[in-house]
Amino acid sequence: DNPEIRVANISLGTAADPDPRDDVAQALQRLEDSGVVVCIAAGNDTMDTSGFVPAGYDIGLVVSAYDASDGDQGFASFSNYGTAVDVAAPGVSILSTWPGEDYAALDGTSMATPHVAGAAAVALAINPSLSASQVRTKVVSNGEDDYQGQNNRHGEPLLDVGALVEAVQ
Repeated sequence: DNPEIRVANISLGTAADPDPRDDVAQALQRLEDSGVVVCIAAGNDTMDTSGFVPAGYDIGLVVSAYDASDGDQGFASFSNYGTAVDVAAPGVSILSTWPGEDYAALDGTSMATPHVAGAAAVALAINPSLSASQVRTKVVSNGEDDYQGQNNRHGEPLLDVGALVEAVQ
């Protein structure tokens, strides 16, 4: 109902059989249909997203984690994977706010997904006329392939914000 909201970060999930008819799937689909770029964490169980909700719905941009800590470590060992995953982003040793302390370094696809949500917001700030579908396509098509850790096992590209910015200008 709020057209000013253009991007949603969904950093949550649980093991469950994704049923596209359930209320959560329908709500996410309505959100996406309304023009919101939906960014969803793939999960941290080293398993295929087909057994997880909401990543297994294959709605929006499903995000796996990449380990960029201490240089280029490759695909994060804990990250879920599968055909529903659209893009990888840094998800290891990400500085985040933490209750009772100032900051903590955290790992997870919930740390990777905000990178993609932020990149989508930047794309929309540069070119507000883009649809949610166009942003999703540009995030994926401008990602980096053949990165360390992809090893022909992970089809998703690595988020490349610089290439995305160039593509939407």
